[in-house]
Amino acid sequence: MQPELINEKRTREAPPWKHELSDAINRMQRTSLPSPLFVAGDQEMVGSTVVRRLSAVPGKIVTISRGQLDLCDQQATLGFLKSKPPAAIVLAAARAGGIAANQAAAVNFLIDNVE
Repeated sequence: MQPELINEKRTREAPPWKHELSDAINRMQRTSLPSPLFVAGDQEMVGSTVVRRLSAVPGKIVTISRGQLDLCDQQATLGFLKSKPPAAIVLAAARAGGIAANQAAAVNFLIDNVE
């Protein structure tokens, strides 16, 4: 006798922060941006989505690459922010790895991102 195949579609609710981020972006899209708006982490998944969704909204978006500014260097970051003071900051930058790296060094990623 053949085993019965079950085709369940697994659904999972999005984490609360995802809804909050989406709501904040939608509110900004209906108005103008606090200008300039500094988006840290614009080359990563969340930051690039923020920049892409807000690029059509009136206002200036400021970004900087990891090669130009190490956000873990507090003095360099403060110097950058003083030289180009933003009206608001979206902090989407984080140290992350792939699934294997996250599993192998979860505590290290957490510590680096909290500091």
